[in-house]
Parts: sequence; structure tokens; C-alpha cells
Amino acid sequence: GHATSAEAHDLYLQGLYQYSLQSPASYKKARQLMQRAIEKDPNYVNAYLALARVEVVLVHITAESPDEGLPRAREALEKALAIDPQNAEAHGQLASVQYIYGWDWPHAEQEFRTAIAHGAQAPTRSAYGWSLGTRGRFAEAHQQLAIAQELDPLGIGPRGNEVMVYMLEHNYEGGKRILRGIMDRKPDSLDAHLLLGLYAAIERNCAAATDYANWDIKNFQAPASLFEMALSSACHADLTQSRKYLEQMAAPGEKGGYVSPYQIALGYAYIGDKAQALDYLSQSMAAKEGQILYIKYDPIFDGIRSDPRFRAMEQRAGLD
Repeated sequence: GHATSAEAHDLYLQGLYQYSLQSPASYKKARQLMQRAIEKDPNYVNAYLALARVEVVLVHITAESPDEGLPRAREALEKALAIDPQNAEAHGQLASVQYIYGWDWPHAEQEFRTAIAHGAQAPTRSAYGWSLGTRGRFAEAHQQLAIAQELDPLGIGPRGNEVMVYMLEHNYEGGKRILRGIMDRKPDSLDAHLLLGLYAAIERNCAAATDYANWDIKNFQAPASLFEMALSSACHADLTQSRKYLEQMAAPGEKGGYVSPYQIALGYAYIGDKAQALDYLSQSMAAKEGQILYIKYDPIFDGIRSDPRFRAMEQRAGLD
């Protein structure tokens, strides 16, 4: 997977640096640098893998549309595999693209297994564990996530995925245990606060939901904090205020981060507004949000799961 040209390798390293800056502009620079590295050395497997990663991130942060970015990501991975058919990371990345954006589980699982057979590392194990969780295969999911954590003991990704799998499993104690562990090491972890707030709202522990929501809105001016405020208001039966927060989230020009239609759908499902929840879920599907794959087991949708429109979405995403 390494470069034969020093120039290509230098461009690749510059690309990795831009990728690490994590802004839409730096991701686009990273893409350009990876493309230049490939021009200098068309057999540079690692540059193809990095290029695919950049394309997926640009889609993920909504800096480009799935229709543009994903075919390019697939093409880069297929080129990597043409050069090195046993490349575990290429198979692992392809598996995630096939599942999250292609909703093609049989093909994705085949790619995950091939990746593991060729010695896939923590990111692929973690992605496979997350994917198994969305399909209700919880024991296998925890098994893959445990291996991911052994391979990468300091990585936050596998632990975050484990928290989501526990939530889908409706095993709230398991998820809270991990989140408290994260908070012990990093008391100001935003993700841990957001997820603990979500767990509290699901369990109708309204006092805790409010504490977390207040911390979030004070420390993080973003749609996700408005979402937590909406849940905590609804938990206290103030549906009018809850709707105000959800409308504020959806308002055009709401700054400070990507507004997730899936999150808004969760908010409306939580207050029992099925029609709005289903409308936002359709938007989430159209945007190819990765979270849409949670719908079959997401506890907040337990109340609307029997609706024919909801079932049609499960089917369309290949979750039936």
C-alpha cells in the first residue's frame, strides 16, 4: 500500500495533515492532495483509501451530496482492491459504504467478513459491531466491539458504538456504565453529556434530563443542544415549549452545526406527533443519514413502529 514515489508520499502526508484539521475546507484540500498523490503514483493503495475516507466524511458532514461523494468513494476503494485484493481496510471501508449508503446488508456483511479474514483492525471491527447492532444481532455486536476495544484500548469510537448498541438493545444500564466511565476520564465530554441526556429522557428521568440539557445548551450552541432541551421540556409535559425548541432546530439559518432530520424526528416521536416524526424520517432517508439504520430498534420510535409508513421505511432501508 506504500508509495514508490517520494513526491506522491509527500502529497499523501500533506493530505493526512489537512484531513486531521477537520473542517470542510481542509477536507476538500485533503481530497485534492490525495488525487495529486494518485496522479504521481497510480498504484498507491493508501492514497486511494484516504481519498475514499475523505469522500465519505464530506458526505457525512453534508459538504457534498451522497450522489456525488459515494460513487467516488466506491470507485477509489475498487481501485485499491484491484491493486491489492486482500487489503483488509479497503474491504472494511467498502462494507460500511455498502451498508450505510447502499442499504445493502448481504453485500456489506460479506465485505466485513472478508476484511476480518484479512486481519481487519479496530475501525472495521467497530463498524461491523455497530452494523450488527442496527440489525438486532446484539450478542455478535458486543463481541465485535469488545475485539475493537482490545485492538484500540484508547479509541473512543468502539466505546461510542457500544453505547448506541446498548440503547438499541434497551439495555440502559450498560450504556450508562460506559458513559460514566468516559465522564470520569473527561468530565467535559460533550458526547457523553448528550447521550446521558438522551438516556435520561428515554427512561423518563426528567430531573437528570434537564440537568444534562442545561449543561449542553450552556456549553454547546448547536442543534443537538436544542434537541436535548426539547426532550427535557417534553419529559416535564411542557409540549408547547418542546415544540418551540424543535421548530427552532428546524429553522433555516440555525447556525452552529448540521441539523439532523433524524434528530428532529426523534423529538416529534417523543412528544407523540407521529405525522411530523414520519415526515422528518423521510427527509432523513432522502439525506442518507447513517442514523436511519437505527429505526428498527430505536426506543423512541417504539410508539410509532406499527405505522404502515414506518414499516415501509424499514423495508426500504433493508431492515426487515
